Amino acid sequence: MQRYSKLLGLVPVLLAWACAAPSQDEKLLKEAADVHNTALQIAEDLESRLKQEAIPADSAFVILAAIEEWEQDLIEVPGNEHHHDHEGHNHSHEPVNVTAAEMLELQLELKQRIEQIKKRVDALTP
Repeated sequence: MQRYSKLLGLVPVLLAWACAAPSQDEKLLKEAADVHNTALQIAEDLESRLKQEAIPADSAFVILAAIEEWEQDLIEVPGNEHHHDHEGHNHSHEPVNVTAAEMLELQLELKQRIEQIKKRVDALTP
């Protein structure tokens, strides 16, 4: 009987620990949000650079169009809706039906695309 009472005494501790520990999905969504926010910052920096640096107008036009297309493809991470403003970009806040792992994968792909655009800008500037 005493053995059972010790085990029962652990139940509240285990429940509190289980409730406090973030789930795997929460961790993946937080990582996806971090990737999303980093990608947005890269895009904002690129747009600023294009306005400030001497880049041929036709190249700047093409790069800005690529950034705009990238922005149209952005997918908001659930729980991250209000961590940025909408100046300079426009994307849907409609929920998408993907798993947390798929959301992270999407955000990594979007970040890779904006990094490729950044490489194009880097190649045009000294």
